[in-house]
Amino acid sequence: MGDQLRIGLLGCGSFAQRHAQNLQILPDEVEMVAFCDRNIGKASEFAQQFGRGEAAVFHDHQEMFNQTLLDAVVITLPPFAHSDEVAMAAERGIHVFIEKPIALRAEDGWRMVEAAEQAGITTQVGFMYRFGEAVETLKSFIDDGTAGPVGLMSARYFCNSLHAPWWRDRERSGGQLVEQVIHMVDLM
Repeated sequence: MGDQLRIGLLGCGSFAQRHAQNLQILPDEVEMVAFCDRNIGKASEFAQQFGRGEAAVFHDHQEMFNQTLLDAVVITLPPFAHSDEVAMAAERGIHVFIEKPIALRAEDGWRMVEAAEQAGITTQVGFMYRFGEAVETLKSFIDDGTAGPVGLMSARYFCNSLHAPWWRDRERSGGQLVEQVIHMVDLM
């Protein structure tokens, strides 16, 4: 138990469910010790389901960072809801996994990068396709020479429009190039 990474989850919506399930696969490596959501009921549900009922529950990320010893935080907030959570984590030496897009304005994103670099923390932006089986297989073909050098990539992105209303609102999501098509750019 003592060697496990202590993880906090900030944002307990539908995408957070996937991250929590993935973290559960690593019981010897990680322990989910804190859950934070502006809807305290959601945070409580996550604590029961993924924190064995022992995890701390918060509705404010500042309280979570001030009251919980964390090694890493998984941030699954929608882009319009970001504020100072990355800077707060960095100040405390807490490593950050954050879902994309990290910010709606470049200057906000660069402030996050600067805070992380100054603190020397490890960060990762969530691009789910990067680590998929098909991409890993293609990478191995490129690496061993089977596929040869990449000369052209053609990509399409299809997604349903049933996501939360903010997802379709460019002012809140950054627009579909920033919110979804960025996956294809990341793969390239």
